[in-house]
Amino acid sequence: MDITIDLERNFMHNDDLGWNWHKSWNLPNIAINIKITDPATNEYILPPADLKAQLMAVKVLLNKAEQFKLTDLGLKGQFVQDLSEGQVTFSGIKFSSTSYNNDGVKFHLIVLLYVQDDARSRACPKILYSKISPPIFVDSRKSARDANTTKKVMNKYFDPFGPENFEKTFVKRNTKFNESKEEQIENNLEGLSQYFTAPNIRNKVKHPFFLATKFSKCVRIFYNRKFHPDILGNEFNENTLVQKLQKVLIESSIKTKAKNDQNSKVFDNKHIILLVEELENVNAF
Repeated sequence: MDITIDLERNFMHNDDLGWNWHKSWNLPNIAINIKITDPATNEYILPPADLKAQLMAVKVLLNKAEQFKLTDLGLKGQFVQDLSEGQVTFSGIKFSSTSYNNDGVKFHLIVLLYVQDDARSRACPKILYSKISPPIFVDSRKSARDANTTKKVMNKYFDPFGPENFEKTFVKRNTKFNESKEEQIENNLEGLSQYFTAPNIRNKVKHPFFLATKFSKCVRIFYNRKFHPDILGNEFNENTLVQKLQKVLIESSIKTKAKNDQNSKVFDNKHIILLVEELENVNAF
């Protein structure tokens, strides 16, 4: 039995807290793939029809050589899924509590694979596989550290990225019925969707320049001349255009109002807009 567990991106990490996360954030997508091989014929076989995958958040109650005890803290979202087709992705999952509400104790995530012949039975399921994560500090305070962390998360949309991403060939990997299939991501609307939903592509670049270049047939960038009338200057200069647009991105992020501000919903008040649509004969933004 070959099992792989992939995180779409890593948890936050710093020297003070180690691995850490915020209660209000969705956990990174977690993709689980399983391949079962018949030892006699070396052929792939289908997983059991009642095979389940479960994600749990726990804390350590007792950690001694002769006894190790965990308690379930619960999660928000669909944390139990069917794995009979050999592939599943946990998404939209959140922690339901914080380390502050648990005497500062760090949490662990556990992945369980199990079978249970009868879902109505009270008998304990048969656990086939389990894996526990390193400790994770779950935060909720409105502190300066949170503000810096939030800013860091938001910056992923306009932070610089490696130029090799422009030339890199991306693929979306799917495993179904124990068969792994790779589909090359093309420069079109479907390819854009595949790029964002591929669990095997970690640390996705979400910068507008990258998206408008890599997916030039379906993504365009518009800036608001009301706020930035002189962005192009008297003459078009491609060498400074990217620098100026990058400045617009940073300024617009800083000046963006709260989501509940009605004015923020009006296009006229947006500094920059990323338009996604199926385009024809367009090769640049």
